[in-house]
Amino acid sequence: MTLRISNQSWVWFVLLATLILLANFSLYRVEFTQPITPMITIGSFLDFIVTIPILAYFLIIRRRLSIKYLFPFIGAGYVAAWLIIPATYFQPLSAAKYILFAVEGAFIIFELVLIAFLLKRLPLVIDTFKSEKERIPFFKDRLENSFLTHFKPSKFLFILISEISVFYYSLFAWKKRPSHIHFKAFSYHKKTSTIALNIMIIHALIIESIGFHFLLHQWSPIIAIIALVINIYGLFMLLAEIQAVRLCPYLLSDQNLILQTGIMKKIDIPLKLILSVNEYTRSSPLSKQELASIFDAAPSDFIKEKPQIEIILKDPIQASYLYGMTKKVNTIHLRVDDPLLFLNTLKNKIES
Repeated sequence: MTLRISNQSWVWFVLLATLILLANFSLYRVEFTQPITPMITIGSFLDFIVTIPILAYFLIIRRRLSIKYLFPFIGAGYVAAWLIIPATYFQPLSAAKYILFAVEGAFIIFELVLIAFLLKRLPLVIDTFKSEKERIPFFKDRLENSFLTHFKPSKFLFILISEISVFYYSLFAWKKRPSHIHFKAFSYHKKTSTIALNIMIIHALIIESIGFHFLLHQWSPIIAIIALVINIYGLFMLLAEIQAVRLCPYLLSDQNLILQTGIMKKIDIPLKLILSVNEYTRSSPLSKQELASIFDAAPSDFIKEKPQIEIILKDPIQASYLYGMTKKVNTIHLRVDDPLLFLNTLKNKIES
């Protein structure tokens, strides 16, 4: 499955959606726009449930996702309209919620049918997961392989795999140790500040969540709860990243080099596709075109360091990211705790 949503598309969507939200928020709260007529209110309401979803379709969904992913944007637009449009003006429009609820209900029923179908085959998935422990050392890879053995690839499936992995690493992996019996392992986090960085963000997130929640609660209890849920999920994500960085070193076998950086990104490189592997010596910055075809395996850090090693491939291969997002790359940049050992070991493997 290929899902490529560029950062630029997201930036444009967030920027334009924010402008629409701010414009409508101001419309009901500044004097020179008064009085508000029913037609103005209808136009404002359509901004939320039509204009913003159309932006989402053209900037995010089109050619990348199923049309069903438009429904959550419509539902979110209705909630935004309910929060921003004063109750006096919104009351005549409240009947529209029943149509939206019906559409959203159909979407939820469809998803529940998929979940029921998934649960029916879950014992087979578990059996496959247990049997692949030695061959596939990483939890997320083993989980993905187990699901794809019994199900066709789908966006829903990749999202489910990512969510299970986040909660596994954040809640159940604290006493685990790296397991890679048939691989040569190379750590990449011990000489970085990536774990300290994530811990610092966790502290800031907890403090911000407490203070911001009470501040938002004075304005809108619902928005405060939504923001709190998002922050709690972010907390799980950061905890999962810390554990995955610790438990998922770079692995080298006789056939493959597996680079999984935390929970966010991963690439599996057949050694026969490696054209060259060398120390990174470039001093000039990379262009946008070059960055588009590079897999940066280095973990996040306080200060972005230059790569130590550059791997050039004979042909582009697919790198995987969280929630099933992918991109084709022909160059890999990475940093390891012992770059000389890694470089020599990998060259010897390729030559042999």
